Amino acid sequence: MQRCYVRNYYRYLDLIHSSLSPFPANTPPFLHLAGPYFKAYFHQPTRFELATMVAILEIGAFITSILAGRVGDIFGRRATILMGATLFTIGGLFQAFTNGFRMMVLGRVLAGNGVGFLR
Repeated sequence: MQRCYVRNYYRYLDLIHSSLSPFPANTPPFLHLAGPYFKAYFHQPTRFELATMVAILEIGAFITSILAGRVGDIFGRRATILMGATLFTIGGLFQAFTNGFRMMVLGRVLAGNGVGFLR
């Protein structure tokens, strides 16, 4: 049985590209397009707060992806996808109607949980 090294090559190439890119792959597009307005709305957030807003989605996705297989076994594939889409939509609504840092982080975590179910 022959191994497919091309697939691994592209994975490593993507990893190198995303680590060297000036904007991480999971950075929300609104953060680049509306930078001054975004920063003014959140009262000039620190680098830590900006990093938290970006990275917390992946943490939520990681936590839920651990559980997604078991949830899929119990409830089925369609119900799991529906749960993921619902969580992602609710998280998006929290982000769209945010009134501060904490609500934005909550929306990002919920959206990340949805992404974890959808992976």
